[in-house]
Amino acid sequence: MERIIMLGTGHGSVKDLYNTCFLLENSEDRLLVDTGAVSV
Repeated sequence: MERIIMLGTGHGSVKDLYNTCFLLENSEDRLLVDTGAVSV
């Protein structure tokens, strides 16, 4: 892995749920990780 790019929470006014998105990137591949929201 050469680079991690943080893309944010996916919502401008997050109050109590956080769903971080980030991109893992190297010279050959890219992997988008979206952890999704958790409903409690």
